[in-house]
Formats: sequence, C-alpha cells, structure tokens
Amino acid sequence: MSQKDSSSKIKAQPGVPGAKKAGSTKYKMQAAQLAQEAAKIAAEQEAQAKAQKEAAARGESQSEDTVRGLWKSRVLASYKSKGSKDSNTLLAKISDGKAALEVGDRHKSANVQEVMINTVDKMFDVFQNCAYEFNKVAAGTELEINWIRPFLSKEVTANWQQQENANLIFSGRVSTRRWTMVVKGTTEEVIVFILPADKLIGFALSHNNFKPYFSMIPVSDKLDVHWQIEEHIMPPELFPSIYKELFDGLIRFAREEAHGDEVFTLRQIGIVLANETAQKQEEEEQARKKLYQEQFFQDMRSQDSFKPVKQVPEFARPESPKPLPPVQPQALPQSQTQSQQGTAASTSTGGWKQVPDVSLHNPENARSLAERAAAQIRPQPMSPQMPMQPPVQPQQMPQQPQLPQMHPQMPQAPQPAQPPQMNQQPAPQQHMPTMNPQWPSLQTPAQQANRQQTAQPQMPQQPAQPMQPQQPGYPPQMQQQQPQQRVPQQPQYQQQQPPPPPPRPATFSEALSALLSCLDQELEVVAKAGSDAFAQRDLARADAALKFSGRLTEFRTLARELHEYYGGGKS
Repeated sequence: MSQKDSSSKIKAQPGVPGAKKAGSTKYKMQAAQLAQEAAKIAAEQEAQAKAQKEAAARGESQSEDTVRGLWKSRVLASYKSKGSKDSNTLLAKISDGKAALEVGDRHKSANVQEVMINTVDKMFDVFQNCAYEFNKVAAGTELEINWIRPFLSKEVTANWQQQENANLIFSGRVSTRRWTMVVKGTTEEVIVFILPADKLIGFALSHNNFKPYFSMIPVSDKLDVHWQIEEHIMPPELFPSIYKELFDGLIRFAREEAHGDEVFTLRQIGIVLANETAQKQEEEEQARKKLYQEQFFQDMRSQDSFKPVKQVPEFARPESPKPLPPVQPQALPQSQTQSQQGTAASTSTGGWKQVPDVSLHNPENARSLAERAAAQIRPQPMSPQMPMQPPVQPQQMPQQPQLPQMHPQMPQAPQPAQPPQMNQQPAPQQHMPTMNPQWPSLQTPAQQANRQQTAQPQMPQQPAQPMQPQQPGYPPQMQQQQPQQRVPQQPQYQQQQPPPPPPRPATFSEALSALLSCLDQELEVVAKAGSDAFAQRDLARADAALKFSGRLTEFRTLARELHEYYGGGKS
C-alpha cells in the first residue's frame, strides 16, 4: 500500500464520530417521548383526582351517576316510542329528580355491592389517616398500627343441606402487635370483629364462633342504598365519626381498657334511642337516689354535735315507787291443840306459821272471800242498847269469828246452856288464796325448816287475845237482824308512807340539758324517717326530712352554746 492510500484512510476516519452523534440523538428523542407520555398520564391522573374531589364536594357518587344515566336513557326511550301526551304524563310523575322505575333483583344486588365496596374503602381511608397520626406517638411499641387495605375474595360456604355457594367478600384488617380488627363486607352486611392476633387463624376458618363488635345492614330502596345500625338509618355525614370510634375501640382493646363483651353502640356518637332513653333515665334516677341518700347520711354524720344522749337527766326521770320496809316476824304463843280441818302445830319450835293477808293486794279475791265469809258467819243477837256499826266495805277482809284458844292451865268461865242449834259451830273452810302466801321473807329459819316437813296446808291464825266473857244466847229471831262485824286490823307492812317531797325546780342549765337530750332523740327519729322515705322512693318526704333535720341541728347548736355559756358544759 502506498503512502497516499494510508493518508486517505486516515483522513476518512474523522467521519466515524459523526455517525455516533446521530445515534445519541435518536436515544434522546425516545427519552423525550417517554417523558411526554409520563407527563400526559400524570395530567390525566391529576384531572381525574380533581374531578373526584369536585364530585365529593358536591356529594355525588358513582351510583348516583349510574342512576342518572339509567333515568335519562329510560326517559328518552319512552319519549321517542310514545306520543307527546304520554311523555308529558311521564314527566309529570317524576318527583325529586328520579323516576319511579322498576328495578330487578340483579340490578339491586349489583348496586348494593358497589355501594358496599365504596363504603368499606372509605372506612379504611379513615383508619389509615388515624393510624398514621397514631404511629407518630406509638412507633416501636406494642400499639404500633399496621394495616392491609381491603381486597375482593370469594368465600365458599357449603353444608350437607345446601350446595356450595361462593360469596364475594371485600375484607381488610388493621392490627397492633396483639390485637386485630377485621372488616368483612358482603351484599348482606358489613361486620367488624376485634379479636386477639393469635386467634386470627381460627377466625379465617370460621367467623361464626366470634361475636361481632360492629355491624351495619344495607337497606335498598329501588336504586337508593342506606345503612342501618341498631334499627336506625344512619345519615352519610355520621360515618366518619363511626369509623373513628371503631379505631378507638381497637386501641382500647390493645390497652386492655375494654372488657371482652363490649360492643359498639350509637351512644358513643351521641345518638340515644327511645328505649335506651327510658332505661338511662331509670338508671340515672337510681344513681341520684343513692347519691342523695349517701349525702344525707354523710351530712348527718359530719355534724360533730350529733351525739345521742342515752341518759336522761335526774329531774326528768319519772318517780318510781319506793320499796316497803321488811316486816319483822312476831312471836306467837305455843299451842298444843291441833285442828281437825288440816291445821298442824310445829313440832320443832312450837310456833305457828304466819301467813300474810294477801286479800288486801287483790280486790277481786277480797270481795269473793268477804261474800263467802258473810254466808258462813254465825249471826249474833243484837241488844237494844248495842249501837249500830257501820257496814264493812267489800275491800276489807272480815275476820272469821273464832273463839280464842286458851291455854290448858288457864281457868275457863262457865258458859250458859245454849240451844242445840247454837252449839253446832260451822267447820272453818280451808283458805286457798290465789297467791302463794308462804313468803320466805316473813318466816324464821325454824319455820322454813318446818315448812319442808309439813305437807298439809294450814289456815292463817290470829294472835291470842285476852279472855272475854261470853254473851248469853238469844232467840233465833233476833240473831238474823244484824250479823257481828269487826273491822280488820291493818298489817304493819301496809302502813301509809309519808308523801314524797315536792320536786325542786330545775335550773336553766338543767333545762338546756334536757332540751339537748330531746333534740338528740328527735334527730334520730327524723333520720330514720328520712331513711324510710328513701327506701319507699318518696323524695318529697325525704327532702322535707332533710330540711327539718337541718333546722333541728341549727337549734341544737344554739342550745349547746347557751348550755356551755351557763356552765353546763364544764361538768
């Protein structure tokens, strides 16, 4: 090869970089084209987002657009197929911008499914915003929130009675480290469960064993779909508040501040139903009564001066009867004769048992004994010179006529002969008093020993009297005019006691002390009346008792100050 050829080849080499420059321009054009396409897609997305925001601001939804389109197509088809008269009639029946069209079950189900998907999707939008703000504080702790956006899936249900049925489910979940909130939406209902995270596998197999925390049911009215919660149709503007309360329920379960049976109620968003209103009023009334009663008794106990006085002042006590002085037993003469009617002499000391006259203590017994003795008393003749004796009162026990027993060694005066009727003396009747006359306090020790040995009842004996001459007998006609009566002697233990001295007048300090004791007793009565009124749900009477107790307390405070001022509090 010559030198020229080599130089020409070398000169032709600079054209090669020119070819490389053309290739790089092609790459740049492709990149610019891709950038334009990306900008176009971004502009379309921005326009779509802007349109969605404007539609949300106007309150429009995709279902409403579908209804409008269907309504327009039906109206135009009817207008074209029928005359102007029928078209005017159809347009006159349209109310509120919607025609009363007959919609099939398939259209209703499709519309409900579309509304359900939009509702659950908006629910998770609120959950995601709340979780983003909550994780700023709870990041790295057990309360940190994770979520999975809802997605469509098919759930196959079958049993031995029915065939397999595939249901379309739109579900998602929001979780902490230990608790999970699962949202499942179908065309029949939207259910929310809050359960521990370790039970999520069992929940995936069958959720029928778990109690739902929240549920709402779609109610379809032709092409309109509303959501019903606890038999109450919810307006759309309350759904954000409901979603926030559901998120708050998950946090309370994660913090272990909620019990296991807790469920969502409309009271959490400020809606109270009629039956809940009556129940709430009754609960508030019971709580108010209980609080009012506690305040009442607390107010009564807080008064330091309310100390019930159990002892009554000395001058205010009723006078009690003074005991009678004991009666000293009298020495009785010895007797050697025994009565055939049941009397017996003492074999140890030779004395007689003294029986007190109990008839004076029992007026009815004294009256019956007086009548019985009057029938058995032998009538004595009355001489013209004998003065009239006053009649014996029924209350006084008449002495039974009995000749005094004389000592065997004493000489007896000769007695005149008496008719056979007068010689027959009636046998003394055994005296059976209603009360036991054998009082140990009136017997000597020897007589008490004799009482244990003697088993026969003894008649009361009168002390020996000096010998008196016997009166001569009189005819029976004179004996029936006036019976012999004697005034009974009054026992020593029945003597009249001197009248008690008159009570001395109370001082002003003692009167205040008595007034304070009366006020304490009255406060106890008022407190019991107030407690009974609360038990009977009588608030008016309980309020009156409380006011009256306050006034009594004020009056008692004033009386106590006066009592202390006059020196009563020093004692």
